[in-house]
Amino acid sequence: MNALNYKLARDLWKLRGQMIAIALVVACGIAIFIAMISTYESLAASQSNYYQQYRLAQVFAQLKRAPETLRAQIEAIPGVAQVQSRVVVDVTLDVPGRKEPAIGRLVSLPEQQMPILNDLYLRQGRYIESGRAEEVLVSEAFAIANQLKLGDKIGAIINGRWQRLSIVGIALSPEYVYEIRGGDVLPDNQRFGVFWIGRKALGTAFNLDGAFNDVTLSLMPHTNPKAVIFQLDQLLKPYGGFGAYERADQTSNRFVSEEISQLKTQAIFIPSIFLGIAAFLLHILLSRLIGTQRDQIAILKAFGYSNWDVGWHFLKLVLAIVLLGGAIGTGVGLWLGSG
Repeated sequence: MNALNYKLARDLWKLRGQMIAIALVVACGIAIFIAMISTYESLAASQSNYYQQYRLAQVFAQLKRAPETLRAQIEAIPGVAQVQSRVVVDVTLDVPGRKEPAIGRLVSLPEQQMPILNDLYLRQGRYIESGRAEEVLVSEAFAIANQLKLGDKIGAIINGRWQRLSIVGIALSPEYVYEIRGGDVLPDNQRFGVFWIGRKALGTAFNLDGAFNDVTLSLMPHTNPKAVIFQLDQLLKPYGGFGAYERADQTSNRFVSEEISQLKTQAIFIPSIFLGIAAFLLHILLSRLIGTQRDQIAILKAFGYSNWDVGWHFLKLVLAIVLLGGAIGTGVGLWLGSG
């Protein structure tokens, strides 16, 4: 070990308090960055896998009323892989234990369970049984917010008639990760929820037997969604189509995607503050150290040490602090990120 390395060890020991403090600031920045980036990557991967596994549609459209025979023409649009026609209506609910009414969105399901677009994941209970018009599945967020459980009854005004619905299952849907009505700013799970009911029962109640007022599509790989949307709008226009839109503009997906994107932005911005403070503290520490060691620097240069040797000596002091903080921050970040 040469003289400069002895001096480095002595300086580090003498400045150990300040060195540890700055290293901890560096560690905080790196730990937050790793933890938040890990969270971002995990959420983005989970979102993609969830959408793929439960077949979230890529094109959505609502209309007033169209015959089921129109479905064949929609399937014939180039690039369309699968078509799911549905009946979707909003009704007024009489929720047990609540004084004011709530709004429920009834979404039709096939009478027999089968793979469909926007498929459901059953958290509790079972699928609806064919021929039982009163059986429904309820979204988990609404059930938790209103303390509903399997077997509970809930009143609904369906096409002007009061009807009692029976909850047989609690479900999740990739289409309604965020349950929010059009025009609302934020979700209100106590006053708005999603219910899934048999297609025949819902279609008959709203005079949509053999017809639909909502359609979703999945597309083949490398298909331009805008071209499909244009042709779909032309088909639905005579039937009161409200304008089709792609997955990126779907309300729930938009909320989820933007929150994940915000997390990525925060993962860069917040650690930058800590690392900026650490850089400022290192600048002050190094400036003061060089200012107090001018005599020693002059002696070193008189003994033949070059500017590079002296500069590298002080740079190693900075690197020692940064490496210590980096090691601590990486370990803590990985531990936090694994959660």
